[in-house]
Amino acid sequence: MSNKTISENQLIALVSIIQFVHVVDFMMVAPLGPDFAKSLGFSLSDIGWIVGVFAAAAAVSAFFSAKYLDRFERRGLLNFCLIGMAGGTCWAGLATDFEHLLYARIVTGLFGGPANAVAIALIIDKVPNERRGRAMGIVMGAFSIASILGLPIGLYLATWFGWQAPFFAITVLLLLLVVLNLILLPKSEQAPTHGLKRFQFRKFFNRRVTWLCLLMNMSALFAAFLLIPHISSYIQFNRDYPRDDLGFLYLVGGLASFILMRITGPAVDRRGAFMLSLIATLLAIASVYLGFYAQYLWFSMPLLFFFFMGAMSMRNVVATTVTSMVPDDHERAAFMSINGAIQHASAAFGAFISSQIVSNGGHGEIIGMAKLALMAMLIYALLPVFVMLIEKSQLGRKNQSLTS
Repeated sequence: MSNKTISENQLIALVSIIQFVHVVDFMMVAPLGPDFAKSLGFSLSDIGWIVGVFAAAAAVSAFFSAKYLDRFERRGLLNFCLIGMAGGTCWAGLATDFEHLLYARIVTGLFGGPANAVAIALIIDKVPNERRGRAMGIVMGAFSIASILGLPIGLYLATWFGWQAPFFAITVLLLLLVVLNLILLPKSEQAPTHGLKRFQFRKFFNRRVTWLCLLMNMSALFAAFLLIPHISSYIQFNRDYPRDDLGFLYLVGGLASFILMRITGPAVDRRGAFMLSLIATLLAIASVYLGFYAQYLWFSMPLLFFFFMGAMSMRNVVATTVTSMVPDDHERAAFMSINGAIQHASAAFGAFISSQIVSNGGHGEIIGMAKLALMAMLIYALLPVFVMLIEKSQLGRKNQSLTS
């Protein structure tokens, strides 16, 4: 056993970096979609398939590996997954047609699903419930940092060196993370209390709170990915926003995400998840209505990105914090893997469905965006309901364990 130790803050920082790279690897495909669609010769409406196959593959691998994740040493498993992601991402940069790019993203997703689950399980292992909202706020802040730095840099790299450059840059970062994990993480960094107790699927899925939690995350990701694959095409071809300024929009949205996430994490600890879920949901619905449904021209693109991405980040912090309190000690990695599978599957389904609803107009514009926006708003409204039901179920479960 290694004598190496890692502090809570160091672990949060390390997992945040892993999340940052994972998010950039997943999310950069959507804004870069028009670039490689033009280069590889496929329709803009097919970008949803490129986005969706990563999520679908991640869902499959995360679900089928869930039963075994808590039996493996955390550091070795995490590095194995990161190396696999690096291989798939590098292959994407070398793709010469639509099919090769599709296969490369499948490979990346197959390793990305378990990698994300193990990384989040490390946080649950180390950080107690009373500080987990703050920790999840910081870790989920990787989404905003990815928007502030990762996506704009990726877009500029694509402008200067071609659409392949961001994929190669992410490959290098993933390999550097493997080295960083070897330096910082103790070899025995595993959930300290689960021992050899096995994850029981039947018992796990017999709980009402499990289904509520999974449905909450499923609805949130499905709604988001109805819109996300087509936002870049929409603002370029429907709203005539310059391609060269696209990085600025993600910078603005990332700043909003960073600010609101830093506020939301501690606020969940102090004020409760339901109140924050309600605020985030109202903000999300308002931004989608103004920017994508009614499509008011006075609602500028920077303003849209500020409120839309900020609201999405707030919702993510709330949902992740609530989710982290559901699994028992010996279920942590398995639970997060199943949850990740559900999230990725929902994102893939949303992306696939969106590609069936929208089409391209004569000048490249996206037709059908308002339909996607209406569907997303209706589903967004479910988050506060799920949060309330989960908290009520968790309280009942806690009272039952105290009386038994």
